[in-house]
Amino acid sequence: MIYVASDLHGYYDEFLKMLEIIDFKNDDFIYIVGDVVDRGPESIKLLRYIMKQSNMQLIMGNHDQTLLWAAEGNTSPFPAGELMSLWEAHGGRDTYAQFLALEEAQRKEIVDFLKTIPYYIILDEFLLVHAAIAIEGYEDDDIETMMRKQTHRDLLWEIYRFLTHPLNLKKHTMIFGHTFTLMIRQICGQPMDSVDIWKDKCRIGIDCGYLYGGRMAVLRLDDMKEFYLSPSGIVSIKNTQGDLLKRYRI
Repeated sequence: MIYVASDLHGYYDEFLKMLEIIDFKNDDFIYIVGDVVDRGPESIKLLRYIMKQSNMQLIMGNHDQTLLWAAEGNTSPFPAGELMSLWEAHGGRDTYAQFLALEEAQRKEIVDFLKTIPYYIILDEFLLVHAAIAIEGYEDDDIETMMRKQTHRDLLWEIYRFLTHPLNLKKHTMIFGHTFTLMIRQICGQPMDSVDIWKDKCRIGIDCGYLYGGRMAVLRLDDMKEFYLSPSGIVSIKNTQGDLLKRYRI
């Protein structure tokens, strides 16, 4: 089975619980669409766990990028003080402390790993990106050409322009995180009555805001089944139509 998750933000124990919920096996595979670190309690522990798994693929998120910038001695476009202030304001203080507590060889492993992770992945019918893409001027391009033209700002940071304009992909459905699904509904002028996975014609938003009191979500691509874990330990499993199949407490 192939799964997609996003925005785990240092919630190590909860992610392991989610793997139990989906009955994740050695021959399954999970893509994590960015933001493993920051805000939650065990960012570096979670990142190092994912690094060791042969059946997990991390895609770059804006928080992961910020960690890489800082860990390399500031390879960002920002002055050093500004970078650290930005990172601290967005939940990076504990991540950086955990990173500095590692041995030098372990820190190098993290830097080397983060340098190898992709900014997007194209599957047969899905496009996996952390935040957004721009399509203006690229409408006639094939998907590979269009994605090569994307900027890191769009892929990692963009929200409003992406969500307030229609997206028409010819053959792919885009799966993204970054923006809490409740906020997506607000931006799109929809009722703010759900934190579930958000969908439109060719976009699926899967950051269901666990760190904000929402839910951790995993989407299974084989049958589009949705798995949710709430901070209170409630598990919900839904089909692609949003019908509740199972609900229980762990």
